[in-house]
Amino acid sequence: MLAVVQLIWLLDAMTGRVFELVVVLSSKAFSAVFSLGLIFFIAYSIKTSYMYQVGIGVLAHMFYFDSQVSYSNVLGAANRYKEKPKPIADIEFPEISAKAFLIADRGNKKILKDKNSTQRLASASTTKLMTALVALDVYTPEEEVSVSQKCADIEGTKIGLSADTKYHASDMLQAMLVGSAADAACALSESKTELDEFLYLMNQKAYNLNIKSSYFTNPVGLDGENNSHFSTAQDLYKLAVAATDENLIRQAVKAKEYLIKSTDEKFIGKVENTNKLLFEIPQSIGIKTGTTSEAGQVLIYEFKDAQKDLVIIVMGSEDRFTDTRALLNWALLSYSWD
Repeated sequence: MLAVVQLIWLLDAMTGRVFELVVVLSSKAFSAVFSLGLIFFIAYSIKTSYMYQVGIGVLAHMFYFDSQVSYSNVLGAANRYKEKPKPIADIEFPEISAKAFLIADRGNKKILKDKNSTQRLASASTTKLMTALVALDVYTPEEEVSVSQKCADIEGTKIGLSADTKYHASDMLQAMLVGSAADAACALSESKTELDEFLYLMNQKAYNLNIKSSYFTNPVGLDGENNSHFSTAQDLYKLAVAATDENLIRQAVKAKEYLIKSTDEKFIGKVENTNKLLFEIPQSIGIKTGTTSEAGQVLIYEFKDAQKDLVIIVMGSEDRFTDTRALLNWALLSYSWD
């Protein structure tokens, strides 16, 4: 009997299907008691948790579920190799201007298509997703953040925050992610910590999130000296997933506009989202735009409906929205999530 068990194990290791066949045949050809005995004997002999769990699954279905249930389906045999998403058409891939891109099925954790996705390129304001993650570690939402003169005058897209004004940290984070506000990012990075400490926390968090081909020299996304501020499409995908796992960030990146006001309410301003696909494609979730002279145009974009959740990254683009729309259309025509 031991030799039979060893033969079954060998064939199952080679094909991945023999054990399932044994279970199906034994359950249909013999009594439930004998079938369970065979399953547990094999599981005990081979000492694999997989077989033990299979035995428990069959036991439950034999005694508690409809007798017509197919044991091959109970064990997952019918669905084990079912792809999701499933390729359905050989659609010609579009020409795009981006130097690097990535199309990922977030729900199924699969990369559908990519090019130069490990190439280090300037990441521009997508950096602010990491700034937001660290800000959530440093501040409580209601904590006050002060704006210095340096931050009021900083290079980049600003929303006109005045020096010596104060805002709640959650408001500053929203303004930074919705309107890509460099003055808000700057204030978050230095109001409670030294800038060098905040940058250390950004790079340390990147390492902890397995974002290891990126480096941050500032919290805004400005080009670093000698190309020292960079990321990759793969890293930006990891960053996007980690950031939008935080509810406050997820709500911010999909907001079309945000009303920010100082704690004394002397400053009130409306910030509009820089991602125009949010206004054009109903299933858009965000996430973050970026533009600098070195980076060109960068976009992290998410599309989600009842069946699918796609994240698209373009870096070094000449027209990020056109590129992203073309990549999205290709993915939707090429795959099925049914």
